[in-house]
Amino acid sequence: MKIKTVSITLILISTILFRCGSTPYSDKALREAGKNAYLAGANLQQADLKKRDLRGANLSGALLTGAKMTGTDLTGAILKKADLRDCDLSKAILRGSDLSFTNLSGAKMSGADLSFADIRASNGRKIDLTKADVKGANLFGADLSEADLRFADLSAVDFTAVKMQGANMEGAIVSRKWMGFIQRQGVTNFSAIVWVE
Repeated sequence: MKIKTVSITLILISTILFRCGSTPYSDKALREAGKNAYLAGANLQQADLKKRDLRGANLSGALLTGAKMTGTDLTGAILKKADLRDCDLSKAILRGSDLSFTNLSGAKMSGADLSFADIRASNGRKIDLTKADVKGANLFGADLSEADLRFADLSAVDFTAVKMQGANMEGAIVSRKWMGFIQRQGVTNFSAIVWVE
């Protein structure tokens, strides 16, 4: 009798876990995704948030893996410790946003505006930042290994403790004072970097 009760309990638990795990995002969180929204820790994996107005939204610790956020306005948004792996943020506006300690691995951010964003200690391995505006952003301790930085504006960026091994720097705009540091990082297309004062 006890074995039968335990078996039924286990079946119920596994059914509940399967149903919870199969939901790609929280419908409530998706409905509430707007300007100044409080969505800290929300599950928005695979959600379609294209061209939404999320200015000033608090998405700290949110699960945004694989979310579609092309052209989304995240000006001043808080995304600290959020999971943005493989998220499409192409042409998104993240000006002045807090992306510190965020997982940006494999994210697509081509043409995005990241000017003056806080990207400290983020994991940006294999991130696509082609033609992105990153000027004045705080990248202290970020990992940009194997990142695609072609034609990105990285002027006025402090590269202290940034990892850039294998990053593609073709046509990237960088302050001349970081020339020695970037050369030692083993980036690709070093000779094609556009150096500015």
